[in-house]
Amino acid sequence: MTELLEMFLGKTRSQIWKKAFHMGYRRPRRAPKLTGMPLVDSVRKRAFECRLSMTDLDVFVGRTRYFVSPHHLDWRALQRAMTILGGRPAISWSNE
Repeated sequence: MTELLEMFLGKTRSQIWKKAFHMGYRRPRRAPKLTGMPLVDSVRKRAFECRLSMTDLDVFVGRTRYFVSPHHLDWRALQRAMTILGGRPAISWSNE
């Protein structure tokens, strides 16, 4: 924004945003934030890559706001999401 303000002297931030909106420029979608649960994070990342919103993913798996703001592991929702997104669960055991 600072570069744009330097390029268009005398214009305010609001004027620049309004003109960009009018011309059809949009911000790129932001990747989902990490939750600290690797399985949930990988499903959310894959949905983002498939251009699905977290709300859409919730509708597809039949949950209410689980992928929008997950606080626990819901295995049923994760399994359904993996099936929809073309993935499959895999178990990896660490050898000590």
